[in-house]
Formats: sequence, C-alpha cells, structure tokens
Amino acid sequence: GFKPYVFIAILLGLAYYYLFSKISRYAVINLTIYAAIAFSGLYFTGNLSKMTHVISKQQEDFMNVRDGGLYLNAGEEHYYYIYYNNRSKFDIKGKKAILKEQTGAMYMKINENFNRIPMNLKNVGDTFDISVQLNKAGSGIEVTPIKDDFVTMMKMIPETVFNTHIRPLPHKHKTWLAVPAFIENMIYMMGLILTLFIFKRRSSSYKENRMLWSLAIISFLITIIVGWTTPVVGAIVRYIIPAQAALLIIILMKFDWNSFERIFKNSKA
Repeated sequence: GFKPYVFIAILLGLAYYYLFSKISRYAVINLTIYAAIAFSGLYFTGNLSKMTHVISKQQEDFMNVRDGGLYLNAGEEHYYYIYYNNRSKFDIKGKKAILKEQTGAMYMKINENFNRIPMNLKNVGDTFDISVQLNKAGSGIEVTPIKDDFVTMMKMIPETVFNTHIRPLPHKHKTWLAVPAFIENMIYMMGLILTLFIFKRRSSSYKENRMLWSLAIISFLITIIVGWTTPVVGAIVRYIIPAQAALLIIILMKFDWNSFERIFKNSKA
C-alpha cells in the first residue's frame, strides 16, 4: 500500500494528466490553471488552513522525535518538557521521574508545542508521571518552524528541496552512512542536470510530455511534503524514495542516449 502523502501526490499527478494537461498544448498554461484552481479550491473551502495546520502539527511531532527528552505530566492539558541533555537530573523508575536536582523545563499545553514557557523545577524529590520518553535522533537537522503559517510553508520550498535532495552532507562527526546517501543524491541531481541541459531528447510526443509533467508534479509534491514535515535526515532518506523513483523515470524517458553514445565514442577515438 501507499503512505498517505505518496497516495495524495499520485492522485494529484493523475488529475493533471487526465484533466488539466489536455487544456492546451503548452504545459506552462496547463500548470498555471491547475495551480490556480487547486489553490482557489483549498482557500475558498477553508481547507487551506486545515492543510497548513495538519502539516504544521506533523512537523511539530517530528521535531519532538528529533529532540528527544522527557514529557512529564503537568495536569490534564499540560506537560513539562525536559530537554534530552537534562534527563540525568531525574531518577527514572518505570513510568515515574523523580527530580534529583533542580533543572530547567518548558511548560507547554498539549498539542501546542511552540507555546513554551520556560521555568525551573526546584523541589528535589518531586515525582512526575512520564507521558513520553524519547531518545534524541542522531541525524536531526534544524528546519524553519511552520507554526500554522501558509506563507512560511511557501518560503520554505527551497529549504525543503535542499534537505530532501542534497542532504545528508558528509561530515567527520556524522556516521559513514551519510556518505553513500549523499553520493546517491548527487547521482540523481547530476543525471537530472545532464538530462535537462546537455543530453535532452527533443522529440518527445504530446502524450509523453504530459506524462513527464505528471511525474514531475508527483516528485515535487512528495519532496515538499517530506521537507515540510521531517527534520530527521535518516527518515528523509527513506521517505523521499518515491520522489526519486519519479525522477529516475523522467531521466530515463528524457535522456538522449544517442547523443551520449556519439560523444562517448568520439572521446574514445
């Protein structure tokens, strides 16, 4: 089966192929009309704000996974968030956390992670119920918080493309697994650049062009959804695979193999 974000992207790509790609022979016109109708439909039905909220909450949840730490019960609607590095200030016994020395905490309402009130827990010996205990993600990255703002999501698009198709950047303090993942991303990017600018096959049929743009829409939507919601590179590497598959199909369909073969033979001669 499909992950929901992949299924949504494929449905939207198919909608373009079967409906909007037939409006005219010019893809720019078709894409503009498609984007305008989609945005208007979301905006005037109120679903734009709902979509923004869902994506924002998903990002918040993933930030919690990235940062790790303790979430201690502070009543029916609130909890204390303890940073991962301050877990040692507590004696953990099952589902209980006993304060051993005073420490900083964030007082938050459940499901409103960005409204954080800094405070200190001072009463040594106080016992708290543990709501959630998470380990810190080893490949976490900083991303722009959306905070239910659609404009922020639009401004983030270059950031999402960088995070999903360029990262993880090799670093001496990172795991060696980042290196093959980075090389894989560079192969895709190089293949796309060669296909679009150097070995571009120009004899594509009208139907084939519609297919290519539909695949591009699918890849782009998966890219921004993953980039908006996921601040952990290890997860991005897995989640972005369907977008890479669409890019690979585009490369294989659009690459001018004859020109490449001629240049390769001439260089050998």
